[in-house]
Amino acid sequence: MFDETKVILNIFRTLAIEDGFIIGSLFSRISTKDQIVNILKGYNQIRKKRLEDVSDKKILFTFTLPPGPARDARNDAYRPTLYQADMDDEVLADLWNSYIRGLSYDPRDAVEEWWHFWGKHSLNS
Repeated sequence: MFDETKVILNIFRTLAIEDGFIIGSLFSRISTKDQIVNILKGYNQIRKKRLEDVSDKKILFTFTLPPGPARDARNDAYRPTLYQADMDDEVLADLWNSYIRGLSYDPRDAVEEWWHFWGKHSLNS
């Protein structure tokens, strides 16, 4: 039997670790208390997109199926996309983007991107 609770708890654990890293990384970049407000705004911006990605239950449960007929059916549906050279790029993107985005998330990259485009500029203003 598939236990949704275990999946959700594992995701919450992962998010807590990511949160700790992001907060620590952002706070390591400031030098005055006045900058805390902007850093917390940055934290919220960084986390908003990530939380939207992991809260899509359809995607979440599709890719965390336990062994069994449902997982076999999912694998059978995705397997042909790995070997079809003539498959339309848009179709492939629709099938795989959410999966890849979820697995390839790196909080370090998220902080660096926010810092590069917004953070260092907001602290200097």
